[in-house]
Amino acid sequence: MFDTHRKSVEAYLVENQKAHYRYIYGMVKNPADAMDILQDSIVKALKKCRQLEDIDKVKPWFYRVMTTTTYDFMRKQRRQLPTEDEAIEHQTKPHYDIYEDLDLDDALSKLSFYEQTILRLKYFEEMTFVQIASIMDENVNTIKTKLYKTLKELRIALDEEEIRNELDG
Repeated sequence: MFDTHRKSVEAYLVENQKAHYRYIYGMVKNPADAMDILQDSIVKALKKCRQLEDIDKVKPWFYRVMTTTTYDFMRKQRRQLPTEDEAIEHQTKPHYDIYEDLDLDDALSKLSFYEQTILRLKYFEEMTFVQIASIMDENVNTIKTKLYKTLKELRIALDEEEIRNELDG
């Protein structure tokens, strides 16, 4: 049974690797970091695939692994101060973000990790509230409430940005 589970998990990981990378990149905004987090997530998943009781739940199970790994990475990054050389390199190196002109991406980046994760899982990964609740280890109603509250705040922020742009333009 373990071999069947492992092969199913491996097949899922290979088949969905681009979606997994996109999900992580959306949160960390750095290609190298996203790839490292994805690799760490895959290693963790393959080590723990025995814990997966129902192979049909591999998607929410792996998204939970990725979400936890991403959160751990981001928490560690906040604790580490850049060296002087890294700070200078970051200041002199041109930064190109394909989304830098989009108000939505800017508004999303101002949300908490928790809020971003719920939005990304619901709208970018098209997961159900039950799947998101499982990934986030929360009650379904809590997820719904947080999503709708976040959407309302996001709408207000985007409206304010639009008004500022009209006044400036």
